[in-house]
Amino acid sequence: MTFKSDLEFGNKYEKEFIEYLGYDEFKIMEGCFKDYDIEIKINDTIKYFEVKADRLMKKTNNICIEFECNKKASGIETTKADYYAYYEVIDETKHNLYMIPVSRIKKNILNKSYNRIIYGGDNGKSRFYLFNKDIYSKYLI
Repeated sequence: MTFKSDLEFGNKYEKEFIEYLGYDEFKIMEGCFKDYDIEIKINDTIKYFEVKADRLMKKTNNICIEFECNKKASGIETTKADYYAYYEVIDETKHNLYMIPVSRIKKNILNKSYNRIIYGGDNGKSRFYLFNKDIYSKYLI
């Protein structure tokens, strides 16, 4: 997969998430914006979301959370989102959605509830926490 195809894949799930959640107003952040992916206003309340779509989760049973890229803080370390909307992509037409509070992910990092840390992403320049998806099962929608 190329960066461009991964971006298109992610954009597809951002749009699907907006339709799923419903909204009064929304704004998808364009370009390199570390704070969050989507701002949604519902009933005069604004919430911020990171939206992730994972093709490997069905095979690995892991939720992969980025925290560093090019030796700089990124992902969970820089987000201002309230929630991670994390899609487990089963196939072209089927997926599961986890709506995980960022505060829960950060608490699990502090408690070292992750399985391990790995390198990945484009040219292996990113670092990720791998969590067994079962610890987030109560956030499965």
